[in-house]
Amino acid sequence: MIEKVIILDTNVFSSRRFCDWLKNSDYDAYISTITYTELRYHYLKKKGKNDRDGREFVDAFLDALKVKVASFDKECARIASEAAIGNWEFRAKARDYMIGSLAVKLECPMITNNVKDFKWVDEVYTPDEFLKRVLKE
Repeated sequence: MIEKVIILDTNVFSSRRFCDWLKNSDYDAYISTITYTELRYHYLKKKGKNDRDGREFVDAFLDALKVKVASFDKECARIASEAAIGNWEFRAKARDYMIGSLAVKLECPMITNNVKDFKWVDEVYTPDEFLKRVLKE
């Protein structure tokens, strides 16, 4: 059996079609702890950090989509720092390097709406491109 693993960028969750597919897919979907931080930040910024009822919304949302959170570790740090050499300034794109490093580490596709920001990752797709590809299988 071929492993079906994908890494998701923060912005893919704005695609309802992709999220609906993800709920029922047989892919193992992961986000980095960096992406998790961004999702929580954006939610809390929108709803307010004292929103007690919604504080666990991000976790429930990710659970409903069967998305797992993978830690940013030493190997990811090594990959991210090396990817920055010869590409964009690290300071400007640090989070993208950190998020994409998980796709490189796991040797799997990266799904994002900002394909150009991850040009250094071997396989990068927008949510629509990825769905066209997998729905043909």
